[in-house]
Amino acid sequence: MDLWKLADKRMYDAKSEHYRKSGMDRRGQNDAHKTLCSMYTKILKINLTEDSYQIINMDIDEQTVEKGFANRISTWLSDFGTSGQVHPEDLKGYKEKTDLKYMQDYFCSGKKNLTIFYRRKFGNEYKRAMMQIVPAPDYEPNFQSLFLYVNNVNSVDDN
Repeated sequence: MDLWKLADKRMYDAKSEHYRKSGMDRRGQNDAHKTLCSMYTKILKINLTEDSYQIINMDIDEQTVEKGFANRISTWLSDFGTSGQVHPEDLKGYKEKTDLKYMQDYFCSGKKNLTIFYRRKFGNEYKRAMMQIVPAPDYEPNFQSLFLYVNNVNSVDDN
């Protein structure tokens, strides 16, 4: 066997052993990512400290000014509500809980999960949605990095 083939085989065996011992499945991570993306209509990594975000998964038709899309997460969340995308009866609670200062204080107090239920516009009707915001692994009180997930909540009548 050539030396490079032997080295390659040993490296592969060592990596396999490492992942087996650590319980990590690199290939499974891709499947998990695909599953999460199919469950949520939006997945963002947000940073409350910098008032910024990165899109991980989101339909392109959600990225319009008419639906509140903006460069800052605080502006986007606010404009999404006031653009008619959130049901008028849910707007006050939605705006309160998606306010940047509210979220900063909420997570600085040690809370680990913010869940917001509201009705949002799909076409010409409103349907129930749930937004979940959870700290990212790199979260620190002075660097508030979080994940924001949105999914549709189907009632029995919607199935």
